[in-house]
Amino acid sequence: MKNLAAIFAVVVFVCTCASVPEDEMVRRTGMMSAAVAERIERPVESYLSANRLILGQVALSLPVGWTFQRSESGAKSRVIFNFQDNHESVFGSIELAAFDYPISLPKFAAYYSQDILKDHKDKLVSRTAIDNREAYVIAAKTKKTNLDVLVALIAEEKGAGIVEMLSWGGRLLANMDSTDKILGSYSSVENAVSARTIKDGPEFYCYNGKWRWYDDFNGGFYIIGSIGDEKCLVGIWEADVGSTAELYQNQPDFSIPLFDAQFFVNNRKVPTQGTGFRHGSSHALHLYYIVEHDGRHYCIYIGVDDETELLEPENLHRQTAIVDVFRFYLSF
Repeated sequence: MKNLAAIFAVVVFVCTCASVPEDEMVRRTGMMSAAVAERIERPVESYLSANRLILGQVALSLPVGWTFQRSESGAKSRVIFNFQDNHESVFGSIELAAFDYPISLPKFAAYYSQDILKDHKDKLVSRTAIDNREAYVIAAKTKKTNLDVLVALIAEEKGAGIVEMLSWGGRLLANMDSTDKILGSYSSVENAVSARTIKDGPEFYCYNGKWRWYDDFNGGFYIIGSIGDEKCLVGIWEADVGSTAELYQNQPDFSIPLFDAQFFVNNRKVPTQGTGFRHGSSHALHLYYIVEHDGRHYCIYIGVDDETELLEPENLHRQTAIVDVFRFYLSF
C-alpha cells in the first residue's frame, strides 16, 4: 500500500545506560548465556496471553508494556517482526532461517557464532531447550559499540527460529526473568494464524490468512487485509477524545464531514460517527471513528487506496471485509 505506509516512520532508538568495566562485562556475558540456558521454561498462561503476537508461524510473548514492530527490512529479509522494551533500552527481532533440507543445529550454532557474529567478542554458546525443541543460546558483545547480544537458535523442521536481543550496559542480565520468559514463550504455529493480544486492550485473532497483524501503535495495533483488490489497514487503540465530533474539531486536515456509522463489536451494535480525509495520488481514504465500550473510548481507523474514487467514505464500514473484521477477528 503505497500511501498508507507513509504514516509509519522508522524510529531510531537511542539507549543510554551507565558504563560497566570491560572485565566485568566479560564475566557478565558468560553468566548471561549460562543462566538463560539453564532455566528456560514455558511461562504461565497469564504471561503468555498478556502481550502476545502470532505472525509468520511464530508466537512470542513480551512483558506488559513492551511493543512489537513490523519488519522494515524488505520482502527478502528473514525478519518476521521486531520488538523493544518500554524504556527503549532492549530491542530485538525474530527470524526464520529456512533450508530445503534438515540441518544440524549444533553445526548451525557454531556457524552462527563464528561467521554471523564474526564482529562480536566474548562469545559463549550454551545448549538448552525451547518449545520442547533443541536450542542454543549465544551470548556476546559487539566489538565497536559494546552492545550486549543474546541470540537463541531454536530447531525447526528444516531450519531454525532465531531470537536476537540487544541492549546497552548489561540490561539483559539485570532483567534475566524477563529474558527467560521471552525466550520460553517462543513457539511454532500454523502459517495462516495471526493474532495480537494486549492486556486490558484490544484483541485480534485470524485463523484463515485473510488478515494479519501489521504494526503496534499507541497502545493498540494495525492489522492488514484487503477490500477487493486493494490492501486495507484497520487500526484500533484507546482514544484520548470522547467522540468523533471532538476529533473532527481538533483535526483541521480532516476534509470529510461527519457521517453516521455503526460497527458490530463483541456481538452488539455500536453506533458512532466517522470522519477523515483523502490523500495522495491514489486518493487513499483515511477514516477515523470513535466508539465507546465498557466506559472506555477507542479509535477505529480504516485506510485503503481508492484510485478510482469509487469507495464512498460513509459506506466504507459497510464493506463485507470490514464487517467481518469486527464480527470474527477483532474485539475489545
